[in-house]
Amino acid sequence: MVLMVWPNIKRREPPELLFWNEGKCRVPRRGIEEYGPYDGPVTINLYVLGFKGTESHIKGLINNLNQYFGNVPIEIVINAVDEKFLPRDYIRRSNLQRYRREVIKIVDGWRKETRDHKVLLQVIPRRDDVPDGYYYFVRKVALSKKDGVKALPVQTITMETLRRAGGFRRHRARKGIIHNLAIALYAKVGYRPWILAGTVSEHFTDAIYVGYDISYHREYGSKGMGGVVVFDSRGQVIEYFDVEIQVEEGDKIDRSSFNEFVERIIMSAESRDIRPSVVVFHRDGDYKPHEIELVRECMERWKMNYILLEFSKVNAPIFKYNREKNEWISAESGYWLKMGYEFSRGQKYPTYLLQSYGGEIPLGVYANMLKFRYVDRRVMRRVPNLEEDIVRQVFYLTRLNYATKIGVAKLPITVHYAHKVANIKRVGIILGEFEAGKVNKPLWML
Repeated sequence: MVLMVWPNIKRREPPELLFWNEGKCRVPRRGIEEYGPYDGPVTINLYVLGFKGTESHIKGLINNLNQYFGNVPIEIVINAVDEKFLPRDYIRRSNLQRYRREVIKIVDGWRKETRDHKVLLQVIPRRDDVPDGYYYFVRKVALSKKDGVKALPVQTITMETLRRAGGFRRHRARKGIIHNLAIALYAKVGYRPWILAGTVSEHFTDAIYVGYDISYHREYGSKGMGGVVVFDSRGQVIEYFDVEIQVEEGDKIDRSSFNEFVERIIMSAESRDIRPSVVVFHRDGDYKPHEIELVRECMERWKMNYILLEFSKVNAPIFKYNREKNEWISAESGYWLKMGYEFSRGQKYPTYLLQSYGGEIPLGVYANMLKFRYVDRRVMRRVPNLEEDIVRQVFYLTRLNYATKIGVAKLPITVHYAHKVANIKRVGIILGEFEAGKVNKPLWML
C-alpha cells in the first residue's frame, strides 16, 4: 500500500437522497430503515432454482428477507411462487448438460406465467463467469428475446452465501447479505430504493449521462461489442442497450456504425421529451484517438454540447492525518483533487482523483480512489467552476448503485452498468422485452 499525501485537497459532501414519502437521508441503508424504499409497497413474486439439500436454506433466506422488509415502514412482501430443486450431482460440471436441459423446461414455463414483479432466484455452486457456465446459461434462457414472452430478471446467489444468509447458525455477514439481496430484488422488478434529491449537476439541469463500454478483439473478426446506459439529469435510467460496432483496418471504429450508436443515445432522450443541453460521455477505459474525433463529429451534426471523461481505477486510497489518534487513516468519501496532467494518445489531459469509497464505509469494504481524465468538451456558455461540477457529477453518480448493501459504487453507475450490459453482449445474449417498472425499466443487470 502506498501512502499518498496531496496538497490542495478538497471535500464534497455526499448527496442528499430521497426515500418513501419524500424522506431525506445521505446514507442509503439508514434511509431505507427510517422511511422505506422510494417507490413504495410491492409484492415481489419469486421463482427459486436451486439444488437438493438447499431447501431449508432457501426457506430461511425467504423468512429473513420478509423479516427485513417487515422492519421498514411500508409493506413489501417476498412471495415464493414456485421452487425447483435439481439433483445434487448437477453441481458437478460433468452434469452441466443435464442441468441445462432441465433449466430450459423450468425457466421457459416461468416466463410464460402472467404475474407482475417476477424475479428468478438462482443458486449456483460457486462463482462462475464462463460463458457456458451456470451463471450465464440461466441468464441466456431467462433474458433472451422470445416472441410474446417477457424476459425474467435473475438474481444469483452462491451456495456458500446462501448458507450464511439462510442457515440455522447465525453468521456475522448475514445482515449485510440480506440487505444486499432485498435491495437488489426490489430494484429488479423496476422499483427504485432511492433517488437523488436534486440533480447530478449544479449547472446542467437537463444534461444526460452516457456510460459506455466498447471492446474489440481481433479474434472476433471485424465486429466490436459493447453496452450503453443512458441516464437523465437526476441519475435515472432512460435506456440501456447493447451495440455491435463495425471495426475497420487499424482497429478503427467504422464511422457509420458509430453514428448509429450516438443517434440511438440521442433518440432515447428525445423519446422522453428531453433535449439535453449537454451530453456527458463516461468511457470505461481509454478513448481511442479516432473515437474522440467521431464523438466530436456526431455532436456537431446534432448541434449539441458534450463533455468526455474516461475512467480507470486506482487501488490506493487518499489518506489524511488524524491528530487525535496520531495516525494516518483513509479519508472519507468525497475528498478529491486535480493531480495534474497525464499523457495519453500523445496529448496531456487534466486528471482527477476522487475518493469514491471512503473511511466511513463499513468495515470489510476497502477504501477506493477513482481516477478519471477530462478528455474534451464543447460547452457553448461559460460555466462557473466547471471542474468542481464535473467532480460533483461523478461523485453523485457513484451514489445510485442498488446492488450493494452500502448503496455506493467505486465507479459511477454510468460505467458500472455499461460494463454489465457489455458482458451480456459478450456471451451472446440478445435481450428480450422486460416488464415495465414503476418508472424505469428494471435494472436486470444488477
